[in-house]
Amino acid sequence: MNKNFGRVVVFGGAGFIGRHLVDGLLDCSREVVLFDLLEPINTHQNIKFFKGNLLDEEAVEAAVDGADAVFDFAGMADIDECQEKRIDAVKTNVLGTTTLLEACAKANVSRFVFASSLYVYSRVGGIYRATKIASEELIEEYSNIFSLPYIILRFGTIYGPNADNRNSVHRYVSQALERGIIEFPGDGQEMREYIHVLDAVHQTIELTKEDTVNQKYLITGNHPTRASGLFELIGEVIGRKIEVKYD
Repeated sequence: MNKNFGRVVVFGGAGFIGRHLVDGLLDCSREVVLFDLLEPINTHQNIKFFKGNLLDEEAVEAAVDGADAVFDFAGMADIDECQEKRIDAVKTNVLGTTTLLEACAKANVSRFVFASSLYVYSRVGGIYRATKIASEELIEEYSNIFSLPYIILRFGTIYGPNADNRNSVHRYVSQALERGIIEFPGDGQEMREYIHVLDAVHQTIELTKEDTVNQKYLITGNHPTRASGLFELIGEVIGRKIEVKYD
């Protein structure tokens, strides 16, 4: 693929990672299409906004038409929400991805970039993990049937500006600031590899520019950190003693 893109479409472009990805793509794309149910905060003359649902086939096809690359960063990403709203999670994450793959195959896009998760390697993650595994397998099948070039990105734990309480790091910092108590569903020995959202977006764009396709990549940090170590760091940064309730 050429270093610069023509028309790119970011599904979920108003979300935490998506909005940073849209900003990053402006530097290397003629036109960036942002598709989301939420109004974007990004404003630029080269951004075109489509307000729509990932399950709306006509809206998805209209957005994808003429695209060089399509980024699937939409769907339900909160593990607890997926566990509580199981049918919605499967519809949005699995059927939504399938709807998008169908549109991309018809439009002959040259790159389909999917935001997956390191949870595909884990035994935890519940319904969220299952939807990511199913989506990855569907992507491979569509590539086999339609020769649709894809890149699957398995993200680690991402943090940074514009996150909300669905993001674990943001949630822990908010709990520490507001109550001085962090509630964690584990024993604190869990290892995570944290990566800043801007670093994750940079790697996403660079990998999309590469000629290599039909590959899976890990997008994560270089320094594994225990959950308990993160909580100690949060306490040091905000300058107060933090109580952690492990479960």
